[in-house]
Amino acid sequence: MFILIFALYSLSFTHVIGSSHNCTGTSTLITFDDLPTITVSTLISNGYFGLSWSNAYYDAASRNVPGSGYYTALSSGSYITLNGFGNPMAIASTTPNTFNISSFIAAAAWNDNLNLAISGKRNGTTVYQQTVTLQVTNSTWVSLNWTYIDTVTFTTSGGTVNSLFAGTYSGSQFAMDDLCVDINSFYTSTTSVYGTSTTRSGSGGGGNGDGDGGDGGDGLDLELELELGKKPKATITIGGLPVAVFAGTMAAVVVALIIFAFLLWCFISSKCCTQKPHCRGCGGGGC
Repeated sequence: MFILIFALYSLSFTHVIGSSHNCTGTSTLITFDDLPTITVSTLISNGYFGLSWSNAYYDAASRNVPGSGYYTALSSGSYITLNGFGNPMAIASTTPNTFNISSFIAAAAWNDNLNLAISGKRNGTTVYQQTVTLQVTNSTWVSLNWTYIDTVTFTTSGGTVNSLFAGTYSGSQFAMDDLCVDINSFYTSTTSVYGTSTTRSGSGGGGNGDGDGGDGGDGLDLELELELGKKPKATITIGGLPVAVFAGTMAAVVVALIIFAFLLWCFISSKCCTQKPHCRGCGGGGC
């Protein structure tokens, strides 16, 4: 039976082989081939590439039925990922971090014309949506180019069993390979005297660093830029203007943190003294 299926599969399917589809620059190509060797479908552990994985299993394509979408989706190496039991699968970052997702390769495991609904969220709000139709014997390159999301969810539905598996296999699983994401686009929260401001420390573009509390006119801020593959950088700003930049090593960043803590104490002391004249201010015992 497997021999007949494999013969028909070899004649009928179109397979995207070893293509990263220009997953270059600061983007990272996740092939799932650096995961531990397994003999059964296994959940991807949280922390893989710094992300959280929900109902995301990985398996060797060669362990599955020839002709199934698990073979078709394989674009590089040996492993693919799939939505376990056909249920929704999600990938998320840790708040307040975000990531970019560019593309991936996918195929329906058993059902032709399988609907794959993809949604991207930021802070609980859906900011992107896209639906694609997947086939069993043809892989699909799904291009998203979504930026600054913290969760992406994959939900499958519908479709009819491919004739190769009629009466034997069925289900709403889909397989994915060569996921292209930008894991350097994380946000970094910074503390301000008047509130909390957020800066983007990744390659996807710099945030405006606007505070979300108080007047922000003469606020004291510490902006951290911690990006994989690049030297750390810390910038101290007063009233939105940079007054000191520390870069190159983590030691420099630590020095910046110490100086910032001292300036913050002085700043708070001076503000306190405008309200309580009996305070001696910075260097004089504080409030």
